[in-house]
Amino acid sequence: MRILVYIDRPSQQKYVDGLRLSAASLQDAEVVVAGPGAAAGYFSVAEANAATLVSKRRRKWPGQAAIARSTFRWLKGLQKSETLTGAFYRALDVVNAAAVVPYWTIAAIRLLRSVDPDVVVVLEDNCEGLTGFVTDASRRLRRPLLIVPCYIPNPDEPAMYYRHSRSHRISGPLSWCVASLWSHWKRRYDGTDLLRLPPETIVLYALLGRRVVRPWILNAGFAAAIAVESEISRHRYIQLGFRPSKLHLVGDGLSDELYKHASDANNHRVSAISRYFDDPKRPLVVCALPPDQYGEDTNPAFEYRSYGNLVASWLDGFRAVSELANFLICIHPRMKADTFQSLESPSIRLAAGHLHEVLPHADIFVASASTTIGWALSLGIPVINYDCYRFGYEDFKAAAGVVHITDRAAFDAVLRETLGGGLSTLTQRAVDQASQWGLLDGGYHRRLASLLVEVAQGRGLATPTHDV
Repeated sequence: MRILVYIDRPSQQKYVDGLRLSAASLQDAEVVVAGPGAAAGYFSVAEANAATLVSKRRRKWPGQAAIARSTFRWLKGLQKSETLTGAFYRALDVVNAAAVVPYWTIAAIRLLRSVDPDVVVVLEDNCEGLTGFVTDASRRLRRPLLIVPCYIPNPDEPAMYYRHSRSHRISGPLSWCVASLWSHWKRRYDGTDLLRLPPETIVLYALLGRRVVRPWILNAGFAAAIAVESEISRHRYIQLGFRPSKLHLVGDGLSDELYKHASDANNHRVSAISRYFDDPKRPLVVCALPPDQYGEDTNPAFEYRSYGNLVASWLDGFRAVSELANFLICIHPRMKADTFQSLESPSIRLAAGHLHEVLPHADIFVASASTTIGWALSLGIPVINYDCYRFGYEDFKAAAGVVHITDRAAFDAVLRETLGGGLSTLTQRAVDQASQWGLLDGGYHRRLASLLVEVAQGRGLATPTHDV
């Protein structure tokens, strides 16, 4: 069995490592990894476009890839400038769509033909990302597609991100025509009519025969199966209209790692915490510091004006209750840890390992609208969800072990209340619901291997994840 895994970000490599372990139990299984994420350095579609287009040229000269990436960044920054006229702004959309869409459509088809996989695996089916071209190619060539999600589908997320984007607003003849012809690309959000993608891209998709089932819903498409991590997640997918037959309860891609570290946590807790703190018996607060979401399109609803202010405020909140607990900070994979080392103190330390390695030792977890909240809940660890970016996602609304807050004053109050005596009650709520938020039994790789075999045997005409 040949398994093609396509990743578009280097941070996804850890999920590939887990999939290799699952495939190792299958006879004659071969895992082929492709995509910009298979090589370090690409963190955006624009950079991947530039680097890949350059790599295909027969004649190259030094610095060509770097110049191409810089050009793509400059064009995107120019397009976000409010000084551009509407005509020139739209012209950049046309150029971008004409250059990118046909190229990646053909490139994805060529990739699948060259690898000839029995199963195609992606971590998301996103109509605006590179994975979308690969999933479309799998439908065209009738290669079974398995999605092993590492993100939670939330239709509000792209709407919130693009509500101020001129490329996505329905405000001209072309966008009006596109919204009328293909109404499933349209959505009204916060009083604004939006298209999921720029209208030029949508037209090209239609001309090239690409079928997008539900553009606003992540992972909607023609997957043979979706490996969901929990009962709560499965229920969420069904609420979004996915066919139950497409959903297979397998567990999270790192659930066996969490299980392993959780099994050792009781025996090694003191030694694990002692490497960071003088008093390992104090409650341990593990914090997944949010990534930097600031840029040209910074949402005015963000509580803080800069990422530096955000980090400083979070750490000030921890210092205010430092006499009550130890605080272990995990830096987001996108961020550089050395920029945070100067912020350490005797009660606040940066974690040397990955989050899934230290999280099982936590008494409480602090994060901001992160999918890793699901990890903590599956471990029965209570969570403070400090949504300082004001995303308002409701992914963990049903979790009794999560306290949701959106401002610094509430953050200070909840920290002091929880560490001052309310921790046991919140912990019990999290423990009572833990089984609904994940499968921590050491059987993830076995279940995923069985699902890979099942998907490979279903090679043929793909059926949609939704009724169409």
